[in-house]
Amino acid sequence: RVNGKNVFALFPPGTVLYQPEEQESKSLGFSDFFTPQRRLATFLLTLVWGGSTLAQFTNLILVTLIFSSEQEEEKEATYSFDYNAILVSTPSEIVGTTIVLFTVDKVGRIPSMVVSYAVGGLAAFGLCYLAEKEDTTRSSLILMSFLARGGLFAGSCVIWVS
Repeated sequence: RVNGKNVFALFPPGTVLYQPEEQESKSLGFSDFFTPQRRLATFLLTLVWGGSTLAQFTNLILVTLIFSSEQEEEKEATYSFDYNAILVSTPSEIVGTTIVLFTVDKVGRIPSMVVSYAVGGLAAFGLCYLAEKEDTTRSSLILMSFLARGGLFAGSCVIWVS
């Protein structure tokens, strides 16, 4: 199975793919991305890639800020980071990537990407919500951080790597 499709159902044994004679090819320029045939695809890809990058970096900063505390001294403020919590949430990127690697060919790229970003986004929202509550435990923040980083990194891998 490739991208959720059975290759042998699409191309039974003995199938010969026809390739028309080569036509004179012209090199494409930047303006060709904005022709009527490609304008929507260009817009959607830009939106997805830009949103993916923004989500990934925002989540990285979010996790770092949640596991830090500001300490004001005489003339300058310093930050103290909970490096153990940040370090514990880091392997989530490996876990998220591994899950996507095993599922992307079974369910396809788009469902894998949607589910990964939904999990990452909802977990990031939950992380922000729990960080504002007074009685939140450290382990629940670490769990939400793990899910957020893993989901967003898995979605990023589906877009860029697979």
